Amino acid sequence: MVLNEIGHIGNDDEILYEIPRARSNGYLTETNPGVIGINNDFGFRDDFSPEDTLCEEEIHLSPYNAPEMEAILERRAERPLRGCD
Repeated sequence: MVLNEIGHIGNDDEILYEIPRARSNGYLTETNPGVIGINNDFGFRDDFSPEDTLCEEEIHLSPYNAPEMEAILERRAERPLRGCD
């Protein structure tokens, strides 16, 4: 799941922890969900709940428009995301 402007999620950030846990909680059986959050404020995570289940990887991008963002996400989808090791 890709969430653009994730910094606007506010104080109710529980969804960010529930999505990755969906399979282990029995909501999904054939996929391992993940969240990609896009935001231009690098400090936005400072306000999130202190949970240890987010596996964060920060990627800095130059400014983009909608078609460029689509191309970025398509390239990113071609290779698997790293797991939390």
